[in-house]
Amino acid sequence: MNCWAVVAINTRLRRKRRLRGVLDAADREALTRRMLGSVLAAADGARSIARVVIVSPDDEGLPQGYEILHDDGGGLSAAFELARTRACAALARELVFLPADLPRLKSADVDALVIAGRGARIAIAPDRRRTGTNGLYLPAALDFTCRFGVESRARHEDEARRRGIEPAIVMRRGLAHDLDTPADLRSLGPGIASRAGTAGGAERRA
Repeated sequence: MNCWAVVAINTRLRRKRRLRGVLDAADREALTRRMLGSVLAAADGARSIARVVIVSPDDEGLPQGYEILHDDGGGLSAAFELARTRACAALARELVFLPADLPRLKSADVDALVIAGRGARIAIAPDRRRTGTNGLYLPAALDFTCRFGVESRARHEDEARRRGIEPAIVMRRGLAHDLDTPADLRSLGPGIASRAGTAGGAERRA
């Protein structure tokens, strides 16, 4: 199967603004790059993934060796829809959508999401609060509208059921733990910034 992983990251000037009270600009930027590197490494190492692409409004701070799709900064849903258009044009058959702020993500988590999705046709990985969406598997050509944002898990489940599909729900630590707020940072423990990976450390999958 030709499965693409799509990793979305916001423009540099808007990355992790909610951490301003605990990290200065340089530390936030370094953390963002490390988390992106960790997610890319997990996607590159997943056996189920044939290609990894990045969606971002700008190129600044992004690693080389990946195709970068430029969105308009309108949010995750719009970014992923842009990537789906590109993937379908390239005859990709499956897509996995991942945000760039999953510091504990492993290749096994990505493979688990794909395997579950292949069984059910749609797979959703909720955040640790079980209300958001931190990973989404779809057949590339499926008529499905991405609905990321507040309470997105319920919206994605409803979207799947409207198409007669009962989505698989994938609960894994690497997919559940995103990092947006000071509370998220504390929940991941001390030193997460240094353990989150090295930005650009992943090699592009041919």
